[in-house]
Formats: sequence, C-alpha cells, structure tokens
Amino acid sequence: MPCAQLRVLTRSANLFGALARLTLVVVALVAAPRLAVAQGAPGPALPMGMDIRKAAIGAWSEYAVTLEGIPPFKQRFSLVGRDAATHSVEMASEGGTMGPAGKVVIKVILETDPAKRDRVRKLIMQLADNDPMEMKQEPGAQTKQFAPLNPRKLIGKQTVTVPAGSFATKHYRDKSGDDGQVDVWVSDEAPPFGIVKLQGSVSQGPGGPGHPITMELAARGQDAKPAVTKPAQPFDQGVLMGQMRRSIGNGAPAGPGKAQDKAQAKGQEKGKPK
Repeated sequence: MPCAQLRVLTRSANLFGALARLTLVVVALVAAPRLAVAQGAPGPALPMGMDIRKAAIGAWSEYAVTLEGIPPFKQRFSLVGRDAATHSVEMASEGGTMGPAGKVVIKVILETDPAKRDRVRKLIMQLADNDPMEMKQEPGAQTKQFAPLNPRKLIGKQTVTVPAGSFATKHYRDKSGDDGQVDVWVSDEAPPFGIVKLQGSVSQGPGGPGHPITMELAARGQDAKPAVTKPAQPFDQGVLMGQMRRSIGNGAPAGPGKAQDKAQAKGQEKGKPK
C-alpha cells in the first residue's frame, strides 16, 4: 500500500477509534491494531438518555453524524433482544471511511441493571458480509459507557429541532476527556438510548487536537430486526485487519479471504524482531 494512502487510512481509522469511545465502533483496529477495543482515544462516552427498559423490542433511532476529517455517515441504534438479565442492542454504521457501500454492525449485550458500573457484557462486530467476531474488552474500561446521565449535569429543558422533527428534551452538559465538554439532549421519544442530539469533540490520541462531532436524530421506528444472526467467531486480529483493509479506501477490491488474512498475519509476526 502506498505510504500516502496508508497515512490517510491511519488518520481516518484513528478518528474512528476516537469515535469508538462514543459509539463503540471499533474500526480503529485496522490501522492502529495496538489500540484495544476498550481503549480507543479521548472522546465522550455514549450516555443512556432514557431507561432502556421502557423501550420496545424493535425500537430504533437513526442519526446523521458529522466528524471533522471524516466523510458524513449515519448510525442506527436498535433494540433487538431482551431477557431477564440483558438487553441486546445493535449499532450499525454506514458511510464515512467505509464508503457508500460499507457497513459495520456492533452488537452490544448490556446488563439490565442501570446501576451497574460496567454494563457491557459482550461486544460483537460484523463487518459488511463477513462472519461476526467477538471483540476483546479490557476489564473496567467500559464503566462510563451506557451510564445514566448525572442529574447534577442537567442544564434545563429545551425544544430541539433535528432532521427527525422537534422534540421536548432535557439538556445535559458534562466534561469529556481532559479539557473538552459534551452536550446531549435526550427524550424518551428516541429509543433505545433516548439521544436526540449530541455535540462534543474527539481527538486522535491523548493530548491531541479536538475534532468537533455532532449527532442528530434523523429517523426512528419500531421494526428493527437483528442483523447479527450467526455465531460470533473468536477474536483474530489478523483476520480483522484483512477485512478492514478490503473495506476501507473508497471501494477497494475484495482481495484475499480469511485464510490469506491469517497467513499474512503470521508472516508479519515472523518478521518482527525478537
């Protein structure tokens, strides 16, 4: 891969790695494999703007997302399952560095109890039409993800207009990273997470410059069906990197399959200095 293309790919993937802190989209693993899924880069955690127990199975909300340095993309959060102990939420992303035909789905298994500090029980990623893969998590790294909003951070009640319409919301403001802040407007009318609008910033790494990000509710519905239906494969960084190389880069050719991905990963390991 030419150096210039690799630099563009790395920058884009690192920005998505920062966004992973916001939406758990973990595509940063391709060009920055040393970044663990749970680490990402400084950026706002995704809050729980409503009690997900109130959301009906099949409820979804779709967002238009703009992030400096990345083509616009959309994300859809869908509640696709529930049992006595957990909720199953799928977070689908399309566009951005993945191109117009690219799609990433993250399935998140959440503990039912909103009081638990670490609600994320399992993360599964499905990239395009590849088999789903269970992602690694660092213990305790997801303690702020999907946490209820702090009542002390409430700014007030506001009517907010977004592409999906006008909503009566509660406006919260909190710190994000070292010096940033995140504003979020929430309503029970935007299940499963209750987010109507979010504004904040993410950076490519600790101490790096902030990049503005905005999420706005664009559509909602009640007919979501699971997209991740196959059993998840064990995490394999080499296979994942191969999948990502074929998916990022403005319609790159399909390239090799899983067997060659593994062979390339083994070759890279052999080439490392002892």
